[in-house]
Amino acid sequence: MNKGCILKKDKVLYLVRLSDMLKQGFTLMEAIQLLTDQFPQFSKQKLTAKVVELVKVTGQLHEVLKVLNYPQVIITQIYFGENYGNLIETIDHSILYLKKIEHVKERFIKTIQYPALLLCIFFMLLAAVNETIIPQFSEIYESMNVEISTSLKVITTIFSYLPTTIFTIFLSLILINLLLYMNYMGKDVSKRIVFFKRIPFINKYISMYHSYRIARDFSFFIQNGVTLNTIIEIYMLQTKDDFLKYIGLSINNAMRKGETFPNAIKQLGCFDEHLIHYIKHGENKSKLDLELHYFSVFMLDKLEKTFVKHLKWIQPIVFGILALLIVTLYLIIILPMLQMVEGIK
Repeated sequence: MNKGCILKKDKVLYLVRLSDMLKQGFTLMEAIQLLTDQFPQFSKQKLTAKVVELVKVTGQLHEVLKVLNYPQVIITQIYFGENYGNLIETIDHSILYLKKIEHVKERFIKTIQYPALLLCIFFMLLAAVNETIIPQFSEIYESMNVEISTSLKVITTIFSYLPTTIFTIFLSLILINLLLYMNYMGKDVSKRIVFFKRIPFINKYISMYHSYRIARDFSFFIQNGVTLNTIIEIYMLQTKDDFLKYIGLSINNAMRKGETFPNAIKQLGCFDEHLIHYIKHGENKSKLDLELHYFSVFMLDKLEKTFVKHLKWIQPIVFGILALLIVTLYLIIILPMLQMVEGIK
């Protein structure tokens, strides 16, 4: 399991500086040596010597990024850039991808942090009410021989069990996610595709993400003069990315049976429906590389905008639920008082 990039928030800055240095004529070795002094994470993790030695032995940037725990999609892109195209251009595209991902993460944190704080405060108040106010009201009722109304009993019972219920649900969701993840990791790629296609919302994100990757990769290869058959062979030889290997094998098998490239992609059933249209249009106009490049840019933007759009629903929903809970809590406090007044009368 990926533990997260060692550079953390500096993972984008590291690639930005590396790209700038390579553009200024520094060799990869010189750039890596200078950058290890600029980021304290290298010395803290005792990686300086290891990274420099790795570049000396392999001369490959993707090996360095693998040690630094960069996302697999970035490692794969850099690998392709080093072996089949322009490394600097690939680094710049990886920077753009990481910036968009970081922007989405920041939006998500900003969206949930305030509602999460309010929910925490609410449950602290609820715990205080359950431990102090409700027991006192119960004692007063008993001393005054006043019978508690059914509606108040129901509300009080619900709120007394609410913290435990929510905590149990939260733990259950975590357990279910862990089981699903373990089940997901144990399946082959074809079964994963079928599994995720059944999950609403998530299937759209996965479809857009896969479409972005394939469009980006094929556009990159074609622009650098790599033939379609060679691209498929490169995919089939992948050892670190099971999805790309599966895509390569599936396309190869379909085309051997006489299927066209667009139909082979369509049969996989894990891509955005517009991808097939772009491929067909690009082949007809002999501009497949440009069509796929623009589609990858469009798909990355769409992925970001869709996520931000769904984020906008979180705060209203949470605030609505919180308002309902606060009103109910207020009723728990005020209704016993009103009922006692009626009892005294």
